[in-house]
Amino acid sequence: MERRDYNFQPMDTPQSLTERLAWQIDQLLARLAAAETDNQQLRQQLATVNAENHTLQERMHQARERLDAVLAQLPPEIGSEETQK
Repeated sequence: MERRDYNFQPMDTPQSLTERLAWQIDQLLARLAAAETDNQQLRQQLATVNAENHTLQERMHQARERLDAVLAQLPPEIGSEETQK
């Protein structure tokens, strides 16, 4: 039985092959440019988020210090040995 190739396409001429390759290269370059733009935007977003994270960590540290200072000023717990004397 003879095998038929239904995906057969006539051979490209050198000019059409060159044009197709040029188009594919243009598409690839456009995707590269878009990826570079996206990458730059993501780097900026990451820098912003890292700065916000650092600020929040500093605020938490300061709040913890204030809380420790307030707790140090509280009287001893009720029921401790000093309050039973």
